[in-house]
Amino acid sequence: MRSAPSSSCKVIQLRFGFPCLFSKKETLKRLQTPHSGTSADQLSTMNSMLTNSQQKTICSQLGRVKLQLLYKASIHGFTGAAFHQRCDNRCPTVSVGYNASGYVFGGYTKQPFSQSGQYVHDDQAFLFTFSGEKLIKYPVTIPANAVRMMANCGPYFGETFVLVNASRAVVYTNPGNYYNLNAAEMHGNDLNLAECEVYEVEEIPEFEKPWRPMVWETEKRTELMDGIKLYCPMISSVSQVRVLLIGPVGAGKSSFFNSINSVFRGHVSNQAIAGSSTTSLTTKFRTYSVKAGRGGKPLPIIFCDTMGLEENTGAGLDIDDIISILKGHLPDSYQFNPSAPLHPEASGYRKSPELKDEIHCVVYVTDACKVSIMPTKLELKLEAIRRKVNSMGIPQLILLTKVDEACTFVSQDVRNIYKSCYIEEMMQEVSARLGVPMSCVVPVKNYSKEFELDLNCDILLLTAVIQMLRAADSYFDELSDRKSNIETKEYFGGSFTFTPPIPSAPSTSAKPAVSMAAGAKDALSTLTDVSSTERPLFAFPAAQPKLESQWRDMEWTEEQKTSLMKTISADLSRGDSGSGSPPGPGRFWKVQLRQFSQVGIQWKSHQPGHGGLLLDQLHQDDE
Repeated sequence: MRSAPSSSCKVIQLRFGFPCLFSKKETLKRLQTPHSGTSADQLSTMNSMLTNSQQKTICSQLGRVKLQLLYKASIHGFTGAAFHQRCDNRCPTVSVGYNASGYVFGGYTKQPFSQSGQYVHDDQAFLFTFSGEKLIKYPVTIPANAVRMMANCGPYFGETFVLVNASRAVVYTNPGNYYNLNAAEMHGNDLNLAECEVYEVEEIPEFEKPWRPMVWETEKRTELMDGIKLYCPMISSVSQVRVLLIGPVGAGKSSFFNSINSVFRGHVSNQAIAGSSTTSLTTKFRTYSVKAGRGGKPLPIIFCDTMGLEENTGAGLDIDDIISILKGHLPDSYQFNPSAPLHPEASGYRKSPELKDEIHCVVYVTDACKVSIMPTKLELKLEAIRRKVNSMGIPQLILLTKVDEACTFVSQDVRNIYKSCYIEEMMQEVSARLGVPMSCVVPVKNYSKEFELDLNCDILLLTAVIQMLRAADSYFDELSDRKSNIETKEYFGGSFTFTPPIPSAPSTSAKPAVSMAAGAKDALSTLTDVSSTERPLFAFPAAQPKLESQWRDMEWTEEQKTSLMKTISADLSRGDSGSGSPPGPGRFWKVQLRQFSQVGIQWKSHQPGHGGLLLDQLHQDDE
């Protein structure tokens, strides 16, 4: 082996970790801090110089793992002996070097280190360097000579790359032997080590029981398929729920539609264009309706496929186009133009879209392998989209794809999806990054290379569709409530509100306020002198004397209140008016019933009689 190039620069050892992407001036300033003499045994923890993002990027190449720091040269010493003392017989490992020029580089091997002087075979070994947030890999070319166990050196990768060479704080490289690498790209030809770290790769343990219960049976698949076929939107003007799929290039938007279509056709199909590319294969706005089998009826859901998102400005799907899609302006087969959003005068532009043309649920499609390495610019673009969707009140879900590629445990059996700690961590991370609740994150495995369907994949895919329909139901329910409230105000000239008392302790007198705008029924006058220990008199002014007994028989129990609420609920449809007519009394009480039921809950521990009294009066007035 050729000796490593010598350096005239004085090497000053680093004693504590700090961010690795820094200027050379800042690095030298930090390196010149006097050594405190603190030993490794006196330190309770060692600070890793690898950022969380860099650690996750490396782990994404290795599967369901995490990194545990074993050796830090600035603490344990830039010597082969110190390295072997901490790292021998430990595997797999990731070795990382840092220089004053800001480069972060290293190597991976699955073989345990020793001091035998022999070469060790490793067909999975690779060298790497970071270019910004991107990891560049240099795979081993001669596996038989992948790693050599040298006593007076640190990590030694086949005569090509050595950290802590000859027990000095330097790196040695000899491109072309056993690994093909570019020295300038890898470390900028700066051979002085500011730090060297070695991490053990630890497999993340799995759950004994799934943390999200699933039934993996043929009957379950049939149940889910029937549920989708029989689904009917809550609003009569909408016959099909429109779901917008948004995500980066290659996340699997088109593949998801193809997979759902395959489940209902009974075999793998590829209607939408899907594949691998650095730029979006989808260049048009497409709406896809799934049919219940070959020649069957369309299902009550439409998937809207879009051009992939890209981090750079002027590339990929434009945010203004997304807004037009949400509002229902974009026609099917619209050709996207990343440099210019849709213009209102464009051909096919819907100037007055109806609810059936709008988007009822937004789904962010995300590659599970790339959650931890999502570019900052792309994350900011997704955040801007999410804010706009939030302002429109449209429900949002996250579809986590390629779970089998992200986790070997899941690739062995898809039923391990909710036993995988790694997948759970990815779901938690994407939930936090995109600001969507964990309950709205749904992992799936799309069909990409298979010829035949798989029961377990089908169940995951169908479960995702069910969640989309449920989200759309919530949206329609909210729209119905808004419409009912508006109609109520228009008909009665105002709104009907209850203001319940919520005392910190049982009170001796409570006065629930009931207000009704002009034009509404005279439901109740103010109630007074309501005691928590004695049943109240019926609607007497405060100044009047109390009677010894009730002059109108009333039952003051929770059971009576529940009975009255059921009676009112059953009567709601009796007064409902048709489209275009003023809302009848049934419609009016329907609007208020949900609010009143909350009032009843608040009063439950204090004055149960109030709810029964007021409900009884409401029932009589409705008659």
